[in-house]
Amino acid sequence: MTYGWALLIIAIVAIALWKLGVFSPGRRERVIKNFLYLDLVGFGIHDQGNLSLEIVNTKVNPMINITMIKAEVPWAPPGTTANITPNYVLAINEKFSTDINLSAVAGSPCRPGTFYDIPLTVEFIRFIPGVGWTTTSTIDTATITVICR
Repeated sequence: MTYGWALLIIAIVAIALWKLGVFSPGRRERVIKNFLYLDLVGFGIHDQGNLSLEIVNTKVNPMINITMIKAEVPWAPPGTTANITPNYVLAINEKFSTDINLSAVAGSPCRPGTFYDIPLTVEFIRFIPGVGWTTTSTIDTATITVICR
């Protein structure tokens, strides 16, 4: 009878660890594809639909002006996106933090505990010393995997 209880406890612990994702190392919050010109250093979903992003200008010297950030909403119908237009000037090695409310355009919150792959697009213009701000936008894309909290 003692071995039966031990096996039952081991089974319960194994099921709990499996539910927590310990045996699924492929599904975790991560950057699947990072930006080409920028660096995504922090991200996550909180409040069942607010996407937080931290972006660093690591490659474009001396500065850029972020004119738009767009995120696809994976729990909404295909093609549903949330956009913000921060018009934020970002010098080389400077960090920019922002939130995008994905639930506002989706009409519903994400499901807590569910992983989502979210394609991101950042549009910016460059500052060229001696010339000024460019009129042509540069588009940079990334994809992240996040868990809804």
